[in-house]
Amino acid sequence: MPQYCCENCFNNLYIKEFVSSKNCIGDCDYCGSTNVNIVLVEEIGKYFRECFDKAFESIEEGTGAMYDSDAKEYVVKQRYSVIDIVNEEMVFEDDTSYALLKDIIEESGPSFRDIKYGEYDPYGDIYDENFVIKNDLYGIYDTNMYSTWERFKFTVKHYNRFFDVDGVMAGIDERKALLDKLRHFIMEYEECVPCNSIFYRARQDSSLNFDTIVINKELSPPPPNHAQTNRMSPAGISYLYLASSMETAYKECGYKSGNVIMAKYFSKVELQIVDFSKTAYIGQASIFSNDYDHDSRWYNDFLKKFATEISKPVDKEKTDLTYEYTATQLIAEYIRALGFDGICFNSSTGVGKSYCFFYRPDLEYCKKEYGILDEEMNWYCTLPSFLDAFHIDEIASCSLSPDGKLNEEESRYNR
Repeated sequence: MPQYCCENCFNNLYIKEFVSSKNCIGDCDYCGSTNVNIVLVEEIGKYFRECFDKAFESIEEGTGAMYDSDAKEYVVKQRYSVIDIVNEEMVFEDDTSYALLKDIIEESGPSFRDIKYGEYDPYGDIYDENFVIKNDLYGIYDTNMYSTWERFKFTVKHYNRFFDVDGVMAGIDERKALLDKLRHFIMEYEECVPCNSIFYRARQDSSLNFDTIVINKELSPPPPNHAQTNRMSPAGISYLYLASSMETAYKECGYKSGNVIMAKYFSKVELQIVDFSKTAYIGQASIFSNDYDHDSRWYNDFLKKFATEISKPVDKEKTDLTYEYTATQLIAEYIRALGFDGICFNSSTGVGKSYCFFYRPDLEYCKKEYGILDEEMNWYCTLPSFLDAFHIDEIASCSLSPDGKLNEEESRYNR
């Protein structure tokens, strides 16, 4: 006699939706619920097997485990049984429903006759740890997001840096298309910087006089003709680089010794940034969802790798930083195009955080450096002035002590 279970037998939302989608009302043979959505045990068993197959395979299949012929055993990250899988997916409220699970597997599997004549059911023993995650041997290296990121880096470094040669006739910018695929991951790092947040910027120049320095000029973002190649901006494009501490600001500039003038910035408005220094986390999709993407198993591994690459230091032996920074510079422009105010990343010095804000120097101090002589041409500078969002509150003359600490010798406020 056919057996029926109901939506109340399950804890997983997607399984409940599957049962209700059958539009069959009746009484449950397992939990005793009456006049509820029910489904044949055999039918839901086939659904379970299809969902299991999205993410898991028998250990012998080859993409989730490796057989060590010397040790005569499989090398795996983790073994799973059917029980383990349903527990991970929170299929049931508790383990009192394992009798139902056993019936679900038996009713949907090979018949006793087929098993008698040699057919094997890998799901037959719900306690057998015979399963591994598909592609677990390769992890992120066999996912779409990883291949997209690698293809983007290769394209902008070695093929199309400024103009999409192949895509122009088709009206396609492959670089943007690749970044659009990664947008979901980038947005996981969205963060708000509160008003009155404090930052620091260092300047070392023997020609500067601490008492007479024009603060909003000499401690602002550099004029474009002095803007050098940086992690997030190519030479000639001036962004505002700040740090989370005085020590970080000093070390990010590569100073080894000598006095510096340190500017203390604070933000006048809330700023929306992409913060690659924070730990982002994307929840794994359920295998019982129609939207399940197997790559989601490695989303968080990819996020960690992606954020590390964005902030990793450049090989000091290489002199052409234009080549090394191409990918991160384009990432920065893409983030700017999304409407963000800047980017935060872990300092390559290993101390504190670095910030790149999409703000230029004020035109009052460097109009000639932009080649702008007419007030009506101000619209050329689409980047806002740093003074729109920041104020330099204080500057200090600092020296480096023998133990590597910055000592503040004198300071003055910027009125």
